[in-house]
Amino acid sequence: MSLRATRSEGLVTSVVVIGAGVAGLTAASRLRRGGASVTVLESSARIGGLVESERTEGWVVEYGADGFLISKANMAGHVSGLGLDSKVVGGGNTPRRAYIATEHGLEPLPASLFRFERGAIWELLSSRLLSPGAKLRLLMEPFVPRAREEESVSGFVSRRFGHEVSDHIVEPMLRGVFGSPASALGMQGAMPKLAEHERRYGSVGVALMLAPRAGTQGGLVSLSGGMQTLVDALGHDVAPYTHLSVPAQSIRRKANGRLAVATSRHGDIEADAVVLACPTHVAARLVAGLDGTLADELSLVRSADVEVVSLGYEARDLPSIEGTGFLVDPALGRALVACTWSSQKWRGRAPRDRFLVRCVVNAPDCSDDELVQLTREELRHFAGITATPVLTRTKRRRNALPVYAPGHRALATRAKERARSHGIELAGNGYDGIGVPDCVASGLDAALSMLSAQALHS
Repeated sequence: MSLRATRSEGLVTSVVVIGAGVAGLTAASRLRRGGASVTVLESSARIGGLVESERTEGWVVEYGADGFLISKANMAGHVSGLGLDSKVVGGGNTPRRAYIATEHGLEPLPASLFRFERGAIWELLSSRLLSPGAKLRLLMEPFVPRAREEESVSGFVSRRFGHEVSDHIVEPMLRGVFGSPASALGMQGAMPKLAEHERRYGSVGVALMLAPRAGTQGGLVSLSGGMQTLVDALGHDVAPYTHLSVPAQSIRRKANGRLAVATSRHGDIEADAVVLACPTHVAARLVAGLDGTLADELSLVRSADVEVVSLGYEARDLPSIEGTGFLVDPALGRALVACTWSSQKWRGRAPRDRFLVRCVVNAPDCSDDELVQLTREELRHFAGITATPVLTRTKRRRNALPVYAPGHRALATRAKERARSHGIELAGNGYDGIGVPDCVASGLDAALSMLSAQALHS
């Protein structure tokens, strides 16, 4: 089958989409519905990118995101449009409550702060994670001056709330989400709502007092059969135009004005436009010969590695377990970063009378067997689990999570504008958010921008 994306009669534009993750599939589908001829190139042997579920003998093992905020970026509309309303899964059989592992045991996570809810300050004041002095410091927050420029998350939170909130609450949470320390993350990329609260109200605490009450916003959901269900639905419409194990090598401009995407297996693929929905370091390599400045800007976006270990147990062999998981305070110096009780968090993740655990571990130099053994030791230390697992899975993600450093939003905006001048749209988790709704929105925005430009020139 030829991969040449030549201009078809009746179609204004032909597009090559590089990357068949959530963003790339969303962009390709919307471009097809907009009348474009689309060719999707994926370097690996599967679609979905970082979103991947394994279904085996009643287990549903997630190697990437295990859920999404249905209220964010019109995800409810996207889910409905894909015919997945009946597949939406709420929580499991236990209250959705997470903990932070400290030297004194597990303490409830003051989650209202991260949901930007009205009760956040009161939850912090009642938390045993903070000393009396830290709680007094919280009361001074309304009198803290505004920032004059973007700060790191740790700098912002320490300045407004004190270092204990930063070190013992925000730090574990962001390491679990972004895989990076709070000192490496900028407020505009990681916690833009809190930065906006300060800009608008002068006090984050006052803004939180005015925020919606808990439960008035859409919550975290997943899908029956795992997040792969979303990937399969996104990929269905563009399956005939999606080519796996076909890595792109470079992009250049031809004499006829069209873009040429070079591949080793199929030669050059010509197109009027390209969507780069691949990791930023790959995008930088692809455009290096076309625009060195753009390549340099994309190279500035660093990424963190992630090691995920999933263990399945006989439920009868486990001690009593509460909540949906816990984060580990980095001050403890442990390898375990975060632990999710998957089969308590979501229905349908383990066979009857079985229990599924998913852990994020910081141990890049371990073999798979060593990674499993280390994870078992961490679970014994923090949760008293000594049983032998009946299922073990490991997954190593290299350059998986982009690090949104201070200035990232401005950098992403510049890179997108510069890429657009070449007929290229940038999409994916390297620009405007790492969550599944962010990636869906990113792919959709790229497609709509391209279709809008096409309409203007038609």
